[in-house]
Formats: sequence, structure tokens, C-alpha cells
Amino acid sequence: MIFAAVIMAVTFITGLISFLDLVFLKAKREPGEKEGKIVEYSKSFFPVLLAVFIIRSFVVEPFKIPSGSMMPTLINGDFIAVNKFSYGLRLPVFIKP
Repeated sequence: MIFAAVIMAVTFITGLISFLDLVFLKAKREPGEKEGKIVEYSKSFFPVLLAVFIIRSFVVEPFKIPSGSMMPTLINGDFIAVNKFSYGLRLPVFIKP
């Protein structure tokens, strides 16, 4: 739950910085002038973070098996990928399943 909230917040912040650069800051820069490091990183990370957020929230999510209750098919510490479509569409951070 906390990872979903963190990735949502970071995706929102990088998207906001990229949008503000596109709308306001790009017009104020001189031709040939480079953008700042924060803007450059935000524009680079935003598409990747958005893709990870969408895939992890709506398509598939990895889980680690916490106990041996599913033995012999799954062993303690195994990773599984859960198909989110099987459980229906839910908002990823705001509503607990």
C-alpha cells in the first residue's frame, strides 16, 4: 500500500514539473538555453513512472509469499504475479481491497 502511494506521489510531482516546464518555463528560456537538472530529470522519469504506476495498479502486481501456508505449490519467499483484472477495477491508492 505504501509503495503505491509513493509511486503515485512521485509520478504526480514529476508530471507536474514537466507540465509546468512545457506551459510556462519553456517560453521564458532563451533559444539554446538548457533546462535545469530537476526539469530534465522530471521529463525523463515521468513516462517511466507513469507506465510502472499504471501497470502495477491496473494490470499485474507482484507479491511475495509471506508464509508456508500455500505449500507444496508455493514456498515461503516465492514471488507471484497477480492479475488485477480478476479482481475488478479499483482505485489503486484510495480504496483498500
